[in-house]
Amino acid sequence: MIDATLSLLGGKSIFTDKQLLWIFFFYGLGFLILSAVTFIKKCKICADVDLTRSFYFLGAFGLTHGITEWIDLSRLWVDLSSGTTIPLLDEMKVFFLTISFIFLMQFAINILTLRRERYTSLRWLPLAALIIFFIVTLVTGTFMDSELIVRYAFGFSGALLTSIAFMEIRKVALGWGLNSLIRGSTLMAIAFGVYAFFGGGLITFVVLGIPPQLVRMLCALLAAYASFDILTVLEIGLKNNKETSEMVRKQKRAEKS
Repeated sequence: MIDATLSLLGGKSIFTDKQLLWIFFFYGLGFLILSAVTFIKKCKICADVDLTRSFYFLGAFGLTHGITEWIDLSRLWVDLSSGTTIPLLDEMKVFFLTISFIFLMQFAINILTLRRERYTSLRWLPLAALIIFFIVTLVTGTFMDSELIVRYAFGFSGALLTSIAFMEIRKVALGWGLNSLIRGSTLMAIAFGVYAFFGGGLITFVVLGIPPQLVRMLCALLAAYASFDILTVLEIGLKNNKETSEMVRKQKRAEKS
């Protein structure tokens, strides 16, 4: 039985398993929209602006995590329709979940080390963690039982660091005076801050009958909405507005001096 239909701690969900199908659908859709917006808008942004380079990892997270939730949707549908499980779907779920959180960690660490050159070596941390994780779980035969470890170790830390990273972007946006970027980065910080606890902390804890999957879905949709603000502003401000681009370069030179 997948995590959506596990015996939930802290109370009974007010949603039926069939209603959870729709939650998983919009949950995955939110992150797929985030990915689409990120890749489409990112491709139009000046490639020489450091701030935007790491958004490829955010887009990769949105894509792989969206796929993860639609795999969960398929697993739940198979379980409800036939009462059976498909091992391949179980393996794909753990794989895509792990990869998605590694992408998220990479995005956050890249953003947080953009103007901290002495910490750039930390950018290798997600890859090292991924390699160690796969080696240990495959050798010990615990790969299929590692979802909780993935959520606690990679999900919580990745989402929390991403929330902090968007607060950093918000500080820069305040200096630029770009209201849409301020709003978008604030919403992103909130979305991933909440997701850190309901996606990597309170995994199966029901609050007032509301399952964590619903909260994660709302976080995904909020992040998708905020991505339009962030990336549209970056596209306009950094590609078409040379004055803003010069402002970014001056700020970076001032911080390095």
